[in-house]
Amino acid sequence: MYLRYAVRMLVKSPGFAAVAVVTLALAIGINTVVFTIYQSVAMKPIAARSPEQLVRIEGSQDGRPLDAFSHAQFTQIRERMGSFNAVLATSRQETAAGRLPGAKASDAEVLHVRLVSSNYFEALGVTPVIGRAFLENDRAVAIASHDFWRRKLHGDRSLAAQAMWVQGAALDIVGVAPERFAGTGLPPEMPDLWIPLSMESEILPGTTALARENAAQWQVLARRRPGASLAQASAELEVLGRTWPLVNGLAAHLAAHEATFFETHSGGFATFQTVCGILGVAVGLILLIGSINLVNLLFARHAGREREFAVRLALGAGRFHLVR
Repeated sequence: MYLRYAVRMLVKSPGFAAVAVVTLALAIGINTVVFTIYQSVAMKPIAARSPEQLVRIEGSQDGRPLDAFSHAQFTQIRERMGSFNAVLATSRQETAAGRLPGAKASDAEVLHVRLVSSNYFEALGVTPVIGRAFLENDRAVAIASHDFWRRKLHGDRSLAAQAMWVQGAALDIVGVAPERFAGTGLPPEMPDLWIPLSMESEILPGTTALARENAAQWQVLARRRPGASLAQASAELEVLGRTWPLVNGLAAHLAAHEATFFETHSGGFATFQTVCGILGVAVGLILLIGSINLVNLLFARHAGREREFAVRLALGAGRFHLVR
């Protein structure tokens, strides 16, 4: 009954109804936009199987962040950590000259690539939509991102088995990643190709990160075993870090952090949080102002309904009835 009456009153005063709806819609809409932006950055998971089990391994030593490791350190983490059932590595995004299947040498273009461990897709639980994931001994192969496959390979399923040239090396495209999968690297940029890290010397001429013990080039992620907590994994990593060479007499401190698509514990993210906090306060004030304006409209409307309320009171209506 009260709902029907409210609808009749709104229809009777369309100007008031329109102003009230627009005022609240603008205020709520701005708040929703800010929250959506924050959620898409802070809470976006990696598009992989059971993303809550994925961790990113980072730390610090001698006051400097450790967000990349040498291949030897990656191997130690993979072999000594009981809390993980899979450990994977990825390079930062690199640029390389490439030639599409069937293109001439003069048609070379810039490609964005990431070198990854052979278990990368298997450990993440990401199954290519075309072809297969990497095998343990794969070298001259690549997996294309869905966007690259659609734009440059024209979405042709037959091209997934053809070769293309990257930095002079012939690579067979053996798979196409799912459309939602953009990788795990920081910064979070989708590459064109994922290539086995064993191809480092061919894809990045002059780079010898695999051979040099102190070449910290690889970002490391892992999948926790069922029942293994973040605290347990971090404790094991801390013990492992103390066995690494000291820097200025200081040991490495390692920890496992939840692996979201964006890094949520860096100084850059702290700045983003501050900006979002300021925006949140600002849009909160906008919502408050909008609500106050609506209350003022209601008071103004109430002044015009004093006669109606007086009649209702005379007929025996209670104050609670009038408030409803």
